[in-house]
Amino acid sequence: VLPALVNIATVSNSPTAVVVEINPSVAFSVDKNGVVTKVVANNADADIVLYGGADKQMIGKTIEQATNIFVDLAKQMGYLSENNNDIAIYTDEEHSKLLNNIEKGVTNYLKDRSFTCVVNSSSIALSDLCDKLHLQVTTSLEQLEQNMQGLQTKFYVRAASGEQFDFGQAY
Repeated sequence: VLPALVNIATVSNSPTAVVVEINPSVAFSVDKNGVVTKVVANNADADIVLYGGADKQMIGKTIEQATNIFVDLAKQMGYLSENNNDIAIYTDEEHSKLLNNIEKGVTNYLKDRSFTCVVNSSSIALSDLCDKLHLQVTTSLEQLEQNMQGLQTKFYVRAASGEQFDFGQAY
């Protein structure tokens, strides 16, 4: 059971990005209506979770629904377990209210499946969000959304092409 969904337009009139880190780590581009328009793997483990078109299942869903799909897939694949039950969720400071809804939704979604996890959500500066997305720092959320739309979904494709920044860091 999902909590009442927050219309992102009531929170902000701009798009955003939401990063969900379990290891795997994935980023969602979210339009001003709270609908996912792009899913991007932030590491090789996320490529595994998104394998077979799972990213396409998330596009067109609300960010809350897409996050739950991703978390469920990660759990099914063993990335979430009794020993690894931490989930971190990030978005920009302008969309901090959206984080509360996503956090509650994930917690309740997993609780309904008899799984306890620790969900930590944080609103961060736009420059820090760009860093988490391995993108050049932008000055607007609209530019961030444009930059995300141009990314390849698969991490390994971006890494092979040199599109990805910060190769030496573990994500």
